[in-house]
Amino acid sequence: MTQHTEPADSFRLYCYYSSSCCHRVIIAAHLKSIPLTVSVPNLKDEPQRDEYRSALNPIASVPTLIVTSASGRKTRIRQSVAILEYFEERFPHRYPLLPPVSEPEQRARVRDFVNIITSDVQPPANSRGAQRVRAIRGELDDQATFVKSVRTRLSLLIGVQPIR
Repeated sequence: MTQHTEPADSFRLYCYYSSSCCHRVIIAAHLKSIPLTVSVPNLKDEPQRDEYRSALNPIASVPTLIVTSASGRKTRIRQSVAILEYFEERFPHRYPLLPPVSEPEQRARVRDFVNIITSDVQPPANSRGAQRVRAIRGELDDQATFVKSVRTRLSLLIGVQPIR
């Protein structure tokens, strides 16, 4: 009987400690038993940010996953949902992130929640959004209004009732 072995690829995740995008990748890798090497570039330091941008990610955002194959070929994936999809397709037999294909409604529900988080809730809550607000307006009242709108979106998400 032949034993199934997977190639000895390496996985390096460039992330930032407070990035929820990075944390979702780390959680999925842990659930799927994918060994990650984590690197934390200092994106606030201009020389490091410029080096990271030119070498790995032109928009200087995190996460960025570099997969190095046993042959040395490197694959770069620069968005958290794309990384999650890669993990799911590459390691489907390890702790599935999606319900089975036989349950398309439940799969759609998971994707719906993913899109709510990544498209509706997270963008106004991430640090780039806050930096943009500060760059446009330095007024505390404006910042408070911004925070209130983020909280409203989060409460709407929490209040979503399950599909029956």
